Amino acid sequence: MSSENEEIIREAYQRAEDKDIEAFIGCFTDDGTFTDQSIGVGYRGIHIGDTLDGGASLLARDPREHARVRREL
Repeated sequence: MSSENEEIIREAYQRAEDKDIEAFIGCFTDDGTFTDQSIGVGYRGIHIGDTLDGGASLLARDPREHARVRREL
């Protein structure tokens, strides 16, 4: 993975941890998606922000995903 991709991913994780929904959505391209692997649901567009809405972030709830991304970087 390129350092540019790593930077983008780290930025998205930081925005998610900050619960900055608009900035998190902004980390994705117009055709980008976020998939909750635990339930097999995909999110696109403004609905990507739904993953951070109310309660803990999906990213924060799945430390395995953090570890996988770190290994791939």
